[in-house]
Amino acid sequence: MDESDNKIITEPQSDTFHLGLTMAGAVSAGCYTAGVLDYLFEILDLWEKAKKKELPEFEAYYDVVPKHNVIIDVMGGASAGGMCSTMAAMHILNGQRLAVNKVPVNPSIPTGNILYDSWVIMEDYDFEKKSKIPNKTFKGLWELNDLKNNTVKSFLNSSFIERLAKRAFENSNGLKISEQVKKLPDYFSKNMQILLSHCIIEGLPLRVDFETKIAQTGRKSIIPNHTTYEHYMVSHYHLNNGKKPDDNCYLDFNPYDQIKNKSIINATIATGSFPFGLNFKEFSNSDFNVKYLENVFKRIITGDFGNPSPTLQKNVKLKSFPKKVSSVTVDGGSINNEPYREVMSILRSQSPTHGESSMPNHGMVMIDPFPNRANEKDVVDEVDDLLKKMVSTLLNQSRVKRREMLETDDDSYFRSIIFPRKWKSVGVGKVKPETNPLDCGSLGGFSGLFDINFRVHDFFLGRNNARNFFRYWFSMPYDKDSGIVHPIHQGWTVNMVSEFKIEKDGKCYLPIIPDLYLLKEDQEERIAKWSAYDIPKNNIFNPKLLFDERPRIRERVFKILNLVSQKSSSSSKKNPQKNGAPTPKTFALMDKNSDQGFISKSVSFIINPLFNFGLFIAKRPLSKKITNFIIYKILSDMEKTGKL
Repeated sequence: MDESDNKIITEPQSDTFHLGLTMAGAVSAGCYTAGVLDYLFEILDLWEKAKKKELPEFEAYYDVVPKHNVIIDVMGGASAGGMCSTMAAMHILNGQRLAVNKVPVNPSIPTGNILYDSWVIMEDYDFEKKSKIPNKTFKGLWELNDLKNNTVKSFLNSSFIERLAKRAFENSNGLKISEQVKKLPDYFSKNMQILLSHCIIEGLPLRVDFETKIAQTGRKSIIPNHTTYEHYMVSHYHLNNGKKPDDNCYLDFNPYDQIKNKSIINATIATGSFPFGLNFKEFSNSDFNVKYLENVFKRIITGDFGNPSPTLQKNVKLKSFPKKVSSVTVDGGSINNEPYREVMSILRSQSPTHGESSMPNHGMVMIDPFPNRANEKDVVDEVDDLLKKMVSTLLNQSRVKRREMLETDDDSYFRSIIFPRKWKSVGVGKVKPETNPLDCGSLGGFSGLFDINFRVHDFFLGRNNARNFFRYWFSMPYDKDSGIVHPIHQGWTVNMVSEFKIEKDGKCYLPIIPDLYLLKEDQEERIAKWSAYDIPKNNIFNPKLLFDERPRIRERVFKILNLVSQKSSSSSKKNPQKNGAPTPKTFALMDKNSDQGFISKSVSFIINPLFNFGLFIAKRPLSKKITNFIIYKILSDMEKTGKL
């Protein structure tokens, strides 16, 4: 395959704005991200139909519908954000884009909208029997069927995630990728690229040689080198106009092919495999061939994801790459929770800036349910728990954004962020933001798994925040008299400007994506909607749901303790001499110089079984204590965030 088939070069068009979306990790608060996407796709669909005059209810407004274009070229994310990225692509490809723009009377009834059904309903509905199952998602976390092989892969039973992913990507109706790509809306690129970040437990080697000139001559010797291990990995999918891309460079986003469908599902689950809490995934050469890994690691090292195979400097070698790859993969957010530079590098390579224009023709929007904010207390606070601090230190260091910091002041592209915001009235004409606007924000983002009402609230909060963002913040300065007019706004008439303009501090701005719903709202209604929400009040968690589950939680904790202790006991009984261990002399010396005499050994022979039996008996009260501690931590965190 010729490399030109994969190198997409987009000729700049003055009437087109190219958009990239980055979606941060969020656990169950992925329902917020899903709500943002649902509103974005709704207004893009509305605008596209109006431009084509296929929207009878807006016929009276056809003359003020802007004619420029916005194209989403790349989407990427980690954890819940990565899952939203692939699900959003499937949502658009399937062509069934019915927005969930009204709060359902019964929130657990399927809508046919992948984003809503996957992130809000989850398992609170039996799609085969077509019946509601109240609180099934929460109750399923404590089921024991994932422990049937006597192995512990996660504290919570996360098998529901696999079922959700399979349902979202179910291959039905004999659809073909080439035909579905032809039907894509104009705002969704036929050459869409999708990035999912992963953390691979067994890192791949990156070697730097310290070879001297003399070492290159004469008798062959061991060449000095320094090897580090890269644990950050990316699933880089390419829609490629419905054609198979070069699999040495990209992964094929074809959910209608049985093999590719399985690969997409695995990658989608893997990016969200929260360490210890949720189950991990395993990858092998059948998922990523070695040549692909080499190329994607070149992109990781250089930061150039817009190039299928960027050139590395001579002193960085990939010679030590294994020919066969097999590794456990966990949550991509462990290393890169917001892969926005990766998204931007692709966007910038495909849509260079118009000539000398200082007005960017491309931009990136990040959707982040849990935005990171600097806190001086975190810097100066005393360390009272070194172990806890070390864990957070290593996590923060793995996520540090050095290259991104250097590009902070780069004005050649647009960038902004959508994050949870809920305003509340504090007097006549005065509002202030709520401290904890998300219902799914407790327990590090896991609380959404406890109650479908939490997920409904955050889905619609996402839609409401997206409405305000795309109407107001996603805009460009406009001053025709001073010549400050973005190319996409060059063709706007006076009436268009009047309908959509935003005025702030004496300056005028025009939206990049016009929200046509504005055309049916007067000024008073527009202002009122700024702090209006489809679900005004946050939900309160009913602790009875948790206490009712206490016996099942205790049984799962007991089962995990049992399996872990069995494995530990089995490991301790292994004789290093009999099992071919490399330290038989050490074992013999320790045995010969044991401080146990005959009587001591005899007592141990009797006591050890009794101790193990006692430990078995003790697991019951221990599991009870652990269960009570879990319940306490859940309720106390709910109380701190105002959800109890």
